[in-house]
Amino acid sequence: MTENNILLNARDLTKTYFSTVGEVQVLHGITMQVFSKEIVAIVGASGVGKSTLLNILGTLDKPTSGTIEIEGTDLSTMDDSELSEFRNKTMGFIFQFHHLLPELSATENVMLPALLKGESKKIIVSRASMLLSDVGLSHRLNHKPSELSGGERQRVAVARSLMNEPKLILADEPAGNLDSGNAEALYESMWKLKEERGQSFVIVTHNEELAKRADRTIRMEDGLIVD
Repeated sequence: MTENNILLNARDLTKTYFSTVGEVQVLHGITMQVFSKEIVAIVGASGVGKSTLLNILGTLDKPTSGTIEIEGTDLSTMDDSELSEFRNKTMGFIFQFHHLLPELSATENVMLPALLKGESKKIIVSRASMLLSDVGLSHRLNHKPSELSGGERQRVAVARSLMNEPKLILADEPAGNLDSGNAEALYESMWKLKEERGQSFVIVTHNEELAKRADRTIRMEDGLIVD
């Protein structure tokens, strides 16, 4: 990997929460990079700051100090409106709970990020259908979440995360609620997408087998990267 291939560059990230009982420092100075077309797994015990770090990398939360650059763009220079637009164009998100809208079909759920950009509905219907086919759900295009298995719902969420063709996908325990068979199908979909579409993935997981298959593993303890 070279500097020319750096997609995300985070430097000295700290995060402190303040409450009536005092302050709690969750991140103690995280520096890390993510390269283009790379899958990075972040592992560690519960409570070490993995999800906090992921939310900050995805601009869903702000660090107390430190900087994040994506392809050389310093995100600290953006206001909330600019960050929201940048996030929608550049990043995709997969959460432990799929967060699909129950009244919408699989295709309509996948279309949502592009609808927020104001794209032509005709174009995005075709792209959503193609993405669902890519994750093995061509036979479920018009099914609502209640008609899908847990694994299928998560694969819809994966397709949705790719709708705006982002360069970076951030996933927080994406298989945390799935059995081993559905988890394996989800992982296979993500690795296939990385190879075919060239996206980078940062995945927070407790699954050591998944971590071993990543291009690189980052291990956290007590708000620090230790390996």
